[in-house]
Amino acid sequence: MVGRRGMLALGALVTATSLHAVSAAPAGAGSETVTETFGFTGAQQAFVVPPGVTEVTIDAIGAQSGSSIAFASPGPNGQTEIAPGSGPGRAVASVAVVPGETLLVAVGGQGGDAIIEPGVVGGTGGFNGGGDGGAATAAAETEECAAAAGGGGGASDVRQGGAALEDRVVVAAGAGGPSAFAEADDDQSFEVLVQGGGEGGGNVGGDGSEAATGGTQNAGGSPNGGLGVGGDGGAEDEVVDGSASCDAGGGGGSGLFGGGGGIAPLFGSGAGGSSSPTTQTGFHQGNGRVTITYTRPPPPTPISVEPRFTG
Repeated sequence: MVGRRGMLALGALVTATSLHAVSAAPAGAGSETVTETFGFTGAQQAFVVPPGVTEVTIDAIGAQSGSSIAFASPGPNGQTEIAPGSGPGRAVASVAVVPGETLLVAVGGQGGDAIIEPGVVGGTGGFNGGGDGGAATAAAETEECAAAAGGGGGASDVRQGGAALEDRVVVAAGAGGPSAFAEADDDQSFEVLVQGGGEGGGNVGGDGSEAATGGTQNAGGSPNGGLGVGGDGGAEDEVVDGSASCDAGGGGGSGLFGGGGGIAPLFGSGAGGSSSPTTQTGFHQGNGRVTITYTRPPPPTPISVEPRFTG
């Protein structure tokens, strides 16, 4: 079971699924290199350290953000613009382990795409901490506008020693959701703009197009980014002198600390920051992914004992 924004519930645990694949290759002297790949399921997955394995290499990739959409129609004319989601981050690290212990794997979900039909709805934040995108609509006589922003991408992480956010040993950040702005004036003019959110970290997540900032190794982005959670996007609508305007900010991407949510007018959201030591930004599209690689030692050599006879 998962709660708001897909944060992990302690009881949510699945074992091997169709999205959990295992491959192996010879590594010399009878040992073999094994890679286990975990895809998105919307719940925690378990990795049990095999016998004889004392170190694993974890390669985690966060999730992409959702798309935004804006529409303005002064009278019979109108225009729609769409901005695709931004790319997430990647983190790679080696972790000391104990044979038989269980690591918990959470693969980030892609942020939801915003819609304006039926209804104006911002994209839902992706599983594992992505912030929700904002949405706004307004109408003045024959002028109308709608703006809906993309949801932030969820982070991918691996936890050791427990299921809490503080137990994460590797974190790959999700991307920030793009923003949307639309305005229709009573003189039949209109403006429609969309801007992308920040790309997933790096040790520091990408900033949004204006004030929304990315999460870092030590703090959440502004506004409202926090530990493992991206901030929700804001929204504003206004009708003045026969003109209608709509702003919607994207949801912040999740990460070690999440990015700030977008705020009007036209502020794309920030992205989350990834854990060190090795990180990349804007790496991937779609849901996240985690691979765990280790060397499985050769089986023990049987000991032969020659019989002894005494007489």
